[in-house]
Formats: sequence, structure tokens, C-alpha cells
Amino acid sequence: MESIFWSTTWLIIAAADGELVREEISAIESCMGLMLIHPTVREEIRQCLTSPPELDEVISEMETATIRLALRDGAIVAAADGDYDDNELNILRMLAKSCGINDERL
Repeated sequence: MESIFWSTTWLIIAAADGELVREEISAIESCMGLMLIHPTVREEIRQCLTSPPELDEVISEMETATIRLALRDGAIVAAADGDYDDNELNILRMLAKSCGINDERL
């Protein structure tokens, strides 16, 4: 179940700037493959692209270690298109704050 929340954060980050580019999709698909997420679960996760859940709801269901992994992978997804959008950065800051990482370390 944690993997669904973890990967949902990537989709929230990818959708944050209002654009979903091929590089972001590739990064998300790669991460899901590395996590060995079952194809039917991947489809459920992809559905979040059209209407992503609220980040605070997702974070509330995650353990600290999982949030840190989501932060790491979310930074990769956010950078995939060559630019960090302000909305993407705000989401990364929220993830960092929720797992005890200060702005300086981020």
C-alpha cells in the first residue's frame, strides 16, 4: 500500500505545473518498474494523472521513510523536464517538511 502513496506523490508533482511531458512520464514509469509495481496497480496510479489527490491526504497515510523516498524520487520527476516549476518546488518543500527535512538541507 505504501508504494501506491509513494508513487502518487510523483504524479502530483508531475501534474503540478499543468503540463505532463514525455520525460516526466518516462521517469514515473521507470520508478514504477524499479519498484516492481503490478501492472493493474500501475493503471490505478496512472488514473491519478487526470485528478490527483490532495498531497496532505496522501502524506497522512505515509510513513516517514516512505515520504523521504517520495521526496527523492519526486525531485527526479520534477527535474525530468529540465525545469523546476514553483508548484513542483512547493510540493517538494511540503514533503521535506513532513519528514523533518529543513529548507537548507532540501
